[in-house]
Amino acid sequence: MSCNPDGEVGDELSFEEFQAATGRLSRYFSTSVIDCGAGLVTGLHKGILSSAHAQVFVAPGTADGALSARAALRWFAENGFVSLLARTVIALAAHTPNPDTDLDRARHLLAAGGRSVEIVPYDRHLAPGVTISAGRLGAATRTAATRIAAQAFSHSLARNAS
Repeated sequence: MSCNPDGEVGDELSFEEFQAATGRLSRYFSTSVIDCGAGLVTGLHKGILSSAHAQVFVAPGTADGALSARAALRWFAENGFVSLLARTVIALAAHTPNPDTDLDRARHLLAAGGRSVEIVPYDRHLAPGVTISAGRLGAATRTAATRIAAQAFSHSLARNAS
């Protein structure tokens, strides 16, 4: 596996290599969290999405963020990932300590069609975009993360049952 200086996996990793690595890890861990980042056009990204049991889609908690997220969700639907959308939890991240009506509008816009939408409240520890230390997260953020994880697990169980 090749990583660049930013810690991102290089294009040299094939989906087959990814599957082999995660298959070995699954002996020891029942859950894997894969951050696909932006730009879901490589074979690796498409393979990861095709095999995902659930997805947490994180977007800024603003009207613009919701519009961008809606466009991305449309892309999923138009590119063969309709079944993954049913197993997707949308997490809207608040970027200010005093959320305004944009957050409510964003949630309403994305919840159309019965999608799971959760709000991740503003958290001073998350704001700078640094490595996350669970002990430094606020209680409301930990509660939101727990709700998101529970929904994702619930969605993954529905996939496994079908």
